[in-house]
Amino acid sequence: MNSTSLRVLFAFGAVATSLAVVCSNAAASIPDASGVIHGCYNRTNGGTRIIDTAIDACRTGEVAIQWNQIGPQGPQGPQGVQGVTGATGATGATGATGATGATGATGPQGPAGPAGAVTVFIRELPGTSGALDNPVVINSLNLPAGTYLLTATVSAFNNDGDPQTLSCTLNPPARTEHLRMLGDNIGGQLTIIAPFSTPAAALVTLTCGGFQILANRNVITALPVSALNIQ
Repeated sequence: MNSTSLRVLFAFGAVATSLAVVCSNAAASIPDASGVIHGCYNRTNGGTRIIDTAIDACRTGEVAIQWNQIGPQGPQGPQGVQGVTGATGATGATGATGATGATGATGPQGPAGPAGAVTVFIRELPGTSGALDNPVVINSLNLPAGTYLLTATVSAFNNDGDPQTLSCTLNPPARTEHLRMLGDNIGGQLTIIAPFSTPAAALVTLTCGGFQILANRNVITALPVSALNIQ
């Protein structure tokens, strides 16, 4: 084989190799990476050809066209019939009891509620019919068990020309007060204030006496309290 023949064979081999590379690239790029097939439509003769846009493009007189290799998704089919409910599984073993959590912080104290109703015990009487020459009970008050602040008030006047003294005792708790009136028709007011606590029902009496002393209005009042702070 002469040198001319060798050059012809070499040239043919190079052309064949190039065509193989081009065909390989075309096969690998149609459709492209997005699944799209590209082509060109000839508006004159209606001819259509598929191209690889990486190495080719539509010519003059051609219109670029494209379509997906995978068609559009069809409508959703009807829901299938519900399957039969499976058998209930066996009950699992009871887990271990968890540790007790830490006690939370105490919340702020809410506002105090409204005070409940308080029953005040009171008895008022008019004046006595005569002088208190001898001590006599001029008033009394029935109290249930409880703790009270007692107040007794007596209005009186001296019916004698000489100075006289009115003495009154609140019993229980056996508290006595005195009122000195210096002359005829001299009046005044005597007041006794005393704490009192009883575990059962009790009768509180007010006893007063004084020579030629006439008592007018007198009142005993008992105010219930929750506690006594005697200082």
